[in-house]
Amino acid sequence: MKACTGQVLAAVNNAPLGTTDVALDGEQPPGSTFKVITSTALVERGLTPSSPVTCPPVIDVDGENIHNACPTDAASTMLQAFTISCNTAYIGMTMAHLDYSSLHDAAAQYDIGSTPQLGVAALGGSLPVNLGPTDLAASAIGQSRVALNPLDLASVAAAVDSGVVRLPRLLAGAADDRAPTRRLPADVVSCLHEMMLSVVQSGTAAGTGLPAGTYAKTGTSQYGKGANLPTDAWLMGFNGDIAFAMVVANAPEEDGPEDGPILAGLLDAIGPPG
Repeated sequence: MKACTGQVLAAVNNAPLGTTDVALDGEQPPGSTFKVITSTALVERGLTPSSPVTCPPVIDVDGENIHNACPTDAASTMLQAFTISCNTAYIGMTMAHLDYSSLHDAAAQYDIGSTPQLGVAALGGSLPVNLGPTDLAASAIGQSRVALNPLDLASVAAAVDSGVVRLPRLLAGAADDRAPTRRLPADVVSCLHEMMLSVVQSGTAAGTGLPAGTYAKTGTSQYGKGANLPTDAWLMGFNGDIAFAMVVANAPEEDGPEDGPILAGLLDAIGPPG
């Protein structure tokens, strides 16, 4: 997606997914990529990348234990928690600073929940108002009833990149072709730039081949019931004026290494910004 206009430049679906247009019309939990939106809500409550956090191996929410994927993770600031994607830190911040409508309202700032009018079928994602503590905690890390697709996350990335929320555009003359825009708060944009750059430089997307100047957030999500749940790997972000998002279905649990080389190849083919 071209961040300065919202123009969709390419959308690709892998053949094994059949006729489902996951890129534009899918509905899947986005995992920790949703921490971009959770961070939006937290910054609007006064937190900054330097705000202190704890990153325990497990956190109790209303009697339910939620674990970090890596129990040895350590973070003492919001920036570090975002960089290594510490779930318990983000849940702790969420339970301390946000209410049941906060994540829904933050997502709505990016037009999550509004159906895109591209001229082709597309879904604008969903995040209902949270129903209780465990629902709020799981939503903060992109699970529970959060449902997005790559188009939604590329639109979020484009807004963070440019500082302006634009509805995605595809076909000339479609309803969203000349939709109004609005600015994100400047402190939200600056904080997210700092944190998303750190993910690529020293965090979960480091060493995956992403070119210099890339800002990103990784994520993994599980869904279904029972043992051995399927895992999807996500990566969203931007480089120059190009915003992107992708999901690899049924991927290994490692998120950044799965998506990073694929998007690195795309960004290298496009060439350096400017």
